[in-house]
Formats: sequence, structure tokens, C-alpha cells
Amino acid sequence: MPSKSRDKARPTFYLDNSTLCDAFRAHLVQGATPSDVAYHPLFNWVERVAKEANLCLSVVHIAELGRWGDTASAVAMARWYEKLPIVWVRSMTDVQDAEDEHWTKVAAGLDPKETVNPFAPSLLAAFRDLTIDAVTELLGAREPVIATLEAIRGKVLDNGVGRMLQVAQAFRDDRAWADTAGWSDEKKRDETAYKRRMDLRKRAMEADRRLVALNDVEYATKTCSPGDVQDLLVALFDREPAALPCYRAVQCFNEGLISFAMTKAGGSKKERDALRGSFHDLVHLSVGAAYCDVFTCDGLVSDWLGPLRQDLKLPQQLSVKKRGGPAAFVKALMSTWP
Repeated sequence: MPSKSRDKARPTFYLDNSTLCDAFRAHLVQGATPSDVAYHPLFNWVERVAKEANLCLSVVHIAELGRWGDTASAVAMARWYEKLPIVWVRSMTDVQDAEDEHWTKVAAGLDPKETVNPFAPSLLAAFRDLTIDAVTELLGAREPVIATLEAIRGKVLDNGVGRMLQVAQAFRDDRAWADTAGWSDEKKRDETAYKRRMDLRKRAMEADRRLVALNDVEYATKTCSPGDVQDLLVALFDREPAALPCYRAVQCFNEGLISFAMTKAGGSKKERDALRGSFHDLVHLSVGAAYCDVFTCDGLVSDWLGPLRQDLKLPQQLSVKKRGGPAAFVKALMSTWP
């Protein structure tokens, strides 16, 4: 079944890979380790959500299948996706660029006609950059999800845990340096706020350059200078909780990772195990948690997100741990689309 465009009249559902795998394994896969029986009703429910509402997946969902040791089950699950009308979401980088441009316009005092659209009309359109050969291969594939899975399986060898361990260690090193320098907690907070302001100013500057290069008709009517708009975006971010939701979700992730890193020994097995899927979590929450009506994640990520979704006027994220186990989680999730 082909991908579909988002139905704006229906809610969007972004389920983490674990939830989708549990639903699939509890219902279909023979010979593989079964999921808790509580997940059994989710399989048909997921299919109904895909047909009646908007079931959203990202390329990262396929990448996670590409690292699944049970190759046969991964292919079977990809074939399940092939049969569903999926709404694919754009890459984190694409959404961040679109978000920066939209809110830079708002900061400049404009009222953009279009909102940020994190949804792609097809799997092919969900990729940020593809070579001509890759485009030709995907267009010619009878089963594009499986073709993508096989391409990822052959090229991606790790799950990003190395990068997350490096980031965690960098946080520990920075904190150790600040402690050695005698920085107070207030000075540390001020430094963090300063770095965020500089990052926002850089984003505004780059968005300004892109909009000018594109000869954006709306942006051409602004009356402020490129320097002014940098200050205006920082001020907008500080006063408007709904501004730059993807950026805010990533900030929540980073703050959670910092707090987590400070409680662990660098390179320990506990840290490595806990961060094994954290790179995927980052990519998922950057769009799914920021823009989709229903979002599921693990308990650690839920803690890191905190009240972000409520601030964005979205329902609270759902996790098995926070709901007290699979049965309560499945019940809560299915209640979102009775």
C-alpha cells in the first residue's frame, strides 16, 4: 500500500520502535521471542490507526529494524509496514531548518501563511539527501520499505551509542572544568543560557540567509535588520513556550542526558546499556514528541521530556514504565483512538 499524506482532520500517532515491535511480535511472529500478551490487541489497533487516522513513522524506525539481530522478523515487520498507509515524517534536520525559518519570520513581526509541516508525502520525500542512484533504486522498488531496510542493513553498523557516550563524557569534562574553576551553580546556569542564546542567534542568522537567498516573498516585507532579527528570535523563544518545539525537544534531551551523565562513570557498562538507543530516541523525539498528537517513548526519555508536551498544548507522552506496565500502557494508548 502506498504512503499517504497527513489527514489534517485526524490526529497523528508517533509510536516508538519498541511499542511497534511488541505489537507485531505478540500477534504474528512464530519462532521469535514473543512479547507480553498484553500487547496482543495493539496489532489490529495500529492497523486501524493507520487506516482511520495518521500513523507516523520515520526513516529511523527502519534503521532500528536494520540493527535487529532477528533478520527474518525485521523483514517481516518491514513487510507489515508495506501494507499500511503510513504518514512519513521528515528528517530532524529538515524540520529544524523549516522551524527556524518559520519562527524567524514570526520574530520579525510577520504572520506566515504556512505552518511548519513535519510530514512528508512519501518515504522518498522523508530523506533529506539522496543520490540519483538511490532515488532511482527506491522509485523502482516494489517494496520500498524493505529496499530501504536492506540498504541500511548493509551500510550502518552501529546504533549511535558511541556518539552518545562521547557527548556524555564531554558534559562530564565541562562540568569538571567548571568545578575546578570554582564556578557557582548560578554561573553555570548563566553560561548555559548564554550558549543557548548564541545558538538561537546563529539559527536566526542562517534562517535569514536562506530566506533571502530563496527570495521569500513574506520575508522580504520585514522591516528589521538581520542583526535585529537575531535578538528578536531569542526574545520570542524566552516569552513564547510554543516557539521552536523541535528545538525545545532537543534541549530537553540534552539536559536529561547531562543529568544522566553526571550520575554515571564514563564508559561503564551501565551507561553504555542505558544509552544504547539514545541516538534514535533523540531523532524520534525531535519530531514525534514536538509535533505529533500521540507520542510513546521509554521511561527515561519520558523523564527527560518532562512537561514539554503540555507546554506545547499536546497530550502527555506515554511510556510503559510510567504507566506501571504493559497492560496499563496498552489500555492508555488504545484509549487515544477508541
